[in-house]
Amino acid sequence: MAVTFAFLFDLFTSTIVYHVVIVLFGAPIFSQLLETYSLAVLLTVFTTLPCLLTFNDYERFREVFFHVNIASKAERYAFCATLGSLLGAWLGAFPIPLDWDRPWQRWPTTCVVGACLGFCLGIAIAAVLNLRCLQVSRQPRKFV
Repeated sequence: MAVTFAFLFDLFTSTIVYHVVIVLFGAPIFSQLLETYSLAVLLTVFTTLPCLLTFNDYERFREVFFHVNIASKAERYAFCATLGSLLGAWLGAFPIPLDWDRPWQRWPTTCVVGACLGFCLGIAIAAVLNLRCLQVSRQPRKFV
């Protein structure tokens, strides 16, 4: 029961933190509160959820994200998906201030699309890296 509560608490806290960070990056505070919170929930699902399911303790999380010391396939997937989602959401904000007045430029459409594309690209990169590591480990070793 305590593990479930901690898991849900971490997800809820992450959503609030993402919401505050998005507002600090310039999102509307009150006029589009639901849209901003929806983006925060999406980022939580794309970043925090894989990390909570992959890492058992904070020390291992810190090793992977701050020292890029990746030891397993699951850690590589969580790392690449998290970075891809955050980078995609950030890059997705660039078309918003352009003077095109298109419906797809409304807040937070481009950030959502960027986060989704970044997540997919991160997963694809992790899959390629995992396959490459698998092929390297299967090659016979030559002893001299």
